Amino acid sequence: MNDIEFAHSVSPQLGDLYEQAKNLGISTPGYALTFLRTFAETFCETLDPSMDGGQKLDRKIVSLRDRRLADQRVLAPLRILQKHGN
Repeated sequence: MNDIEFAHSVSPQLGDLYEQAKNLGISTPGYALTFLRTFAETFCETLDPSMDGGQKLDRKIVSLRDRRLADQRVLAPLRILQKHGN
């Protein structure tokens, strides 16, 4: 199983976003970032299905931390993406 197949096995939506971002990463990295931001938001909502989809990514990350649904190994890359992906 490769990384794209793994992402699809977690969630078809996550898999599609990851695959699109990966395919665009070399030719148009700025555009790929849009898919990665959406991936991060969808990932947060997958970990906590009760999360309000209208929240901004920074609030979603804080919610995961506060509810202890993700540890620093997961939260740190999400914060980097949130901080530099605007």
